[in-house]
Amino acid sequence: MTPVLTILSKEIGALATYKSLRRRLANGKTYIAGLNNIGKLLLLGQIGDEIDKKIIYIIKNESEQAALERELKQLTATPIYTYPDLKSEQINRREYLSNFRTRAATAQAFRNGQTGLFIFSVNALIEPLTIPAPAKSLNQGEGYEPEKILGELILVGYERQTKVFQNGEVAMRGGVLDIFPIGAKHPYRLEFDSRKLVSIIGFDPVSNQTISQYATLDITAIKNEKISHYLLDTIEEQPESYLVIFNQADELFQMLYELYQSGNQHDNGILTTISKQLDKLSAWHFVSIPPTEEGLVRFDIVDAPLFANDLNRLAAEVKKYSQKSWRIILATERERELKVVLEDHQIKFSRDPLDKVSLISTKAPEGLMSPSLKTILLTDKEIFAPITEKSAASKKTPRRRQLAFLAQIEKGDYVVHTDHGIGQLTDIGTIEVNGISREYLTIKYAGADRIYVPVDQIDKVSKYISVAGEKPTLSRLSSQSWKRLVSKIRKESQEFAKELLDLYAKRALREGIAFESSDFWEKALSDSFAHQETPDQEQVIQDILSDMEKPKPMDRLLVADVGFGKTEVAIRAAFKAVTSGFQVAFLAPTTILVEQHLKTFTERLSPFGVQIAALSRFRSPAEQKHIVTGLKTREVDVVIGTHRLLSPDIRFANLGLVIVDEEQRFGVRHKEKLKMLRAEVDVLSLTATPIPRTLNLALSGIRDISVIETPPINRLPIQTTVAPFDMDAAKNAILNEIKRGGQVYFVHNRVATIASITNKLREILPEVRFVYAHGQMPERLLAKIMEDFRGGKYDCLVASTIIENGLDNPNVNTLIIDNAGNFGLSQLHQLRGRIGRGKIQAHAYFYYQAGKLGGSALERLKTIAGHTELGSGYQIALRDLQIRGAGGVLSKRQHGHISAVGLTLYTKLLNRAIEELRTGYRPRVDTITVDLPISAYLPEGYIDNEAQRIKTYQQLALTEDEKELKEAVAELKEKFGELPKEVANLFDLLKLKLDALSTQKISSIIARNIAPSGSPAPEHVANIALISPLKDKNVIAALKSIGIKLADNLLKVPLAAVDGDWIGGIGKIIKLLK
Repeated sequence: MTPVLTILSKEIGALATYKSLRRRLANGKTYIAGLNNIGKLLLLGQIGDEIDKKIIYIIKNESEQAALERELKQLTATPIYTYPDLKSEQINRREYLSNFRTRAATAQAFRNGQTGLFIFSVNALIEPLTIPAPAKSLNQGEGYEPEKILGELILVGYERQTKVFQNGEVAMRGGVLDIFPIGAKHPYRLEFDSRKLVSIIGFDPVSNQTISQYATLDITAIKNEKISHYLLDTIEEQPESYLVIFNQADELFQMLYELYQSGNQHDNGILTTISKQLDKLSAWHFVSIPPTEEGLVRFDIVDAPLFANDLNRLAAEVKKYSQKSWRIILATERERELKVVLEDHQIKFSRDPLDKVSLISTKAPEGLMSPSLKTILLTDKEIFAPITEKSAASKKTPRRRQLAFLAQIEKGDYVVHTDHGIGQLTDIGTIEVNGISREYLTIKYAGADRIYVPVDQIDKVSKYISVAGEKPTLSRLSSQSWKRLVSKIRKESQEFAKELLDLYAKRALREGIAFESSDFWEKALSDSFAHQETPDQEQVIQDILSDMEKPKPMDRLLVADVGFGKTEVAIRAAFKAVTSGFQVAFLAPTTILVEQHLKTFTERLSPFGVQIAALSRFRSPAEQKHIVTGLKTREVDVVIGTHRLLSPDIRFANLGLVIVDEEQRFGVRHKEKLKMLRAEVDVLSLTATPIPRTLNLALSGIRDISVIETPPINRLPIQTTVAPFDMDAAKNAILNEIKRGGQVYFVHNRVATIASITNKLREILPEVRFVYAHGQMPERLLAKIMEDFRGGKYDCLVASTIIENGLDNPNVNTLIIDNAGNFGLSQLHQLRGRIGRGKIQAHAYFYYQAGKLGGSALERLKTIAGHTELGSGYQIALRDLQIRGAGGVLSKRQHGHISAVGLTLYTKLLNRAIEELRTGYRPRVDTITVDLPISAYLPEGYIDNEAQRIKTYQQLALTEDEKELKEAVAELKEKFGELPKEVANLFDLLKLKLDALSTQKISSIIARNIAPSGSPAPEHVANIALISPLKDKNVIAALKSIGIKLADNLLKVPLAAVDGDWIGGIGKIIKLLK
C-alpha cells in the first residue's frame, strides 16, 4: 500500500457523503453504492480509525482475506483479524495449518471482546466459531508411553507419515518419535529408553542434522473446540458493540439462498434463523445496484479509465482534466517511462500527491475516479494493462510452448508427473536446507506418499484432463505399473501417429498450388487498410502468404479472438489467390454473416477490380444461376456463401483457396466435403474459440496453427457482470447505454417467449425503441430488421443467439443475457464478442435464475467472468475442454489411454511420436534433471500471486533456447522489475539445463546432501551422469587435469575443480563435452 491511499482515505472521511454515512451507524440497514474495490478499501481504513467498535466485514470468498488484511494494515492502525475457512476436504496441509493458527487467534480476540476489523467469509455465518483444544507438554526425564503420545497427537489432528517434512506431521520408528508441531520452525526427535523420555532434539528435516537440544516441548493441538455461539448470535447480544458490513451483499445472500435450497451441507433451520437475523440487523451493505433508494448512501468513487498502454491518449486525458482543476495522481512502478511521456507532452508534475499532477513511484492495487474528490488515481493496471503475452502467431512457435496452454495448473488439481504418475498438487512452498532456498511443488500420491518437485523441473508436471471430467485414481509410488503403462501407451501412440500422419500427410505429399509472389499488389492492399495491423496480425499474414507460395496444399487454423482481425487476414489471403489467377470460396455458417462478409470484402477488394459475389438464399433463383455460371467461366473471383457452396452443382473454373469461418458450426456431411477439398486446394480455417478436437490436432503438430493474441490498438476489455436476473438492473443497464448514444443487445434464447419479453421491456421502458429477431423468421424479414438496427432505427435488439455469428456493429456496447446458465462457454464468449469493438468501454451482463444454477453452468459462468481480458478466447476453449472432459478430442479407441495418463501427457506422447516419424530422429534424452545447491526460485516478494508464479515457472521450464530465455528475462523485468538474486540464479540454472540437454550426452547433474560451505572440500561434489562412457581421450585428459574423476558413466565434479562456481564451472565442462 502507499501513502497516496492513506491521503485519499482521509479525504473520503471529509466528504459530506461520508459524514451522512457516519450518522447512520445505528439506523437500520444502510445501502452503500458508488464505490469500486479500492474505494471500499479506503472507506474501511477510514472507519477503522474512527469508531471504537468491532467492525465485522463479511466477504464472499475466503481467498480474498489475506490480500485485504495486507492492504488494510497500511491504511488503519486498528488491528486486522481474518478467519480462514477450514474445509473438511482441505488437501493442502501447510495451508490448513496456517489457516488454523490464524483462525484460532481471531476467535480468541473476538471472544475476549477486543476491538478491531474482523474479516469473515460468508461461511462463517453458518458455522460456529472455534478455538484450539489445550496444548500438550512433554518434559525430558519424565515417563511416557510413545505409542500413547502418537495416538493422542493423531486424535488432535496430527498426520502420521513415514518421515516428517511439514508442520502437523508425526512419525514413529521403534523408540523414536518425530514430531513437527504446528507453529514450530523445525521438527523434534523424541528418544525413549524404557518409556523414559531421554532426549528432545531439534533437527533439519532434509539433511537430518541436529540443530539443538531441549528440556521441554509444548505441542499445540490442531483440533478445535466449538464455541456455543454462532457469529450472528454473539452480535445480537450486544449489537451496539458491532458494525457489520457486507461486501456485495446481493451475492452473499444469493449464496445463502442456494445453500438453503440445496439443504445438503447445512441445517435449514440454522439458515432460516440466520435469514431472520439478517433481516433485522443494522448493517451496511456494499452493493453494485441498490435495491431501493431508502437508506441509500451513494458515493461517486468509480473505476478509473483504462488506457491499455496508449500513452499519448493518457497524456491528452491528463492535460484535459488538469485544465478542469482535477488532481491526477500517477502511482506507478514504471516511473521513468511515464516521466518521459509527461515531459514530451510538456505536462508539469511533482512528487507530491496533493499537487495538480503528480508522479509517484509506488505499487497500488488499482485506481479510481471521483468527481466529489476531483481526483483521478491511475495505477499500472489502468495505464499499461492488459499487457497481453506476446503472440505465438506463427507455426515456428515451439509446440512445447503451445502445449503449455494445456498444462496450466493450480493447487488442488489432479496432475500427472511423467516419471511418477497421477497425483494431486497440494502445495507450493519454499524449503531451506543449509542456507539454500528452493521452491517445490508437493504432490500427493496413493497411501499418503508424496514427492517434492523442484520448480525448475515443472515441465514434468501437467494438469490431468480426462475423457469425461471424472476424478482419477492416484498412482502408487512404490509400484512399477506407471512405467509399464506409459511404455505401452507410448508404443500405441506411435501406431496412432502413423494413422494420423497418413491422413494429414497425404495432402502434404501431393503437389499443390504455388501462388505467385506479388509484393506490389500486396503492399497496395496493405496500404489501403484503414487501421494499423497488430504485430501478431502482421506475423500471421506473413506466415499464411508464405505458406501459399509453397508447392503443397496449405491447411492452417487461425485462432483469433472476436474482433481481433481474422477477416482482414482472410482478405489478404484471398487477394493473393486472385492476383495469382485463382478463385476463392469463403464459407460462412449463416446467411446474415454471408451478407456482412460480402460488404467487407467488397469494400476492401472491389477497388482492385476483384469480382465478388454472394451465394445464399437471399439471392433469387435467377441470381444464383448467374453466379454459378460465373464461377464456371471465372467471371467471379471470390464467392462468399453458406454450405450452398458445397452443393454438387457448384463448379469452379480454377479454385485455389477455401476459407472456412467457424468450421465447427458445419455439419458432418459438409465437413467430409471440406476434407476432400483439403487434399486439392489451400484451406484457411478461422475461429475465435476452437472446438477441442480442432484445437488438439493443431497442438499435436498435425495441423499448422496461428494465434493472434494482441488486441487492436485502443481496444478495452469488456466489463463483465455475473449475477441473478434483476429486471431493474437490466433496465438501468439499457438506459445507461442509450444515454451515451449506444445500442443494446438483449439475448433471450426462447423463440416462444421472445415477443412477450420484448413487450414487457416496452412497458418498462416506453421511451426505448425495441425490436426482436430470431432465426425462425423469414430470412428477408430477419435481414431487414438487422439492417434497420444497424442503421440506428432501433435502440435495443431482443434476439436469440443469431447475433453470435460474427455480426459487427460498433455502436452496440451493452450486452444483456437473461438466462446465461443455459449457454455453452464458447457461446457466451462469442456473444460477448459482439460488443466492445471500438474505443468505448463495453459492458456485458450475464444473468442467471437464482437457485437454478447447476455445477457445470456455475463453472462456465465463473470462467467467463474470470476471462475478461482481451484475447482470452483461446484460453476459454481450453477451459471448456477441462470442464467437459476430452471425450470429443480423439477417436474412441484413444479414450482409455487419455483416462489412464491424462490428455496432456497423451498429447505429449503423440506429439513426440509424430516428430520422430516426421524427422526420423529420436533424441537420446528429452529431459534432464539439474539439482545444484543454489537458491533459485521466484520469491513471493517478487511475484506475490501464487497462480502467476506457477504459470511463470511453467513458461520458463518450457523455453527451448537461449533466445527464449532472454525474452523471458525481459518480460519479467517489464512486469515485475529487476531480477532478485534468486531469480537470476533460476535463469542461470535453466540455461545450464538447456546447454546440457543440447549435448545429448547428459542425463542428470545432481549434488545432493552437500554440507555447508565451511565443511571439508571432498563433501562438495556434483555428479554428472552420462548416457554412455566418454571415449574422446582429449576430453578425458582435459577433465582429469582440473580434478574431475571419471567412473563409468559418471563425472564427479568437486567444488574446487570449478573454482567454487557451480554454474560457470559446470558450464565449461558441458562445452568440453560438446
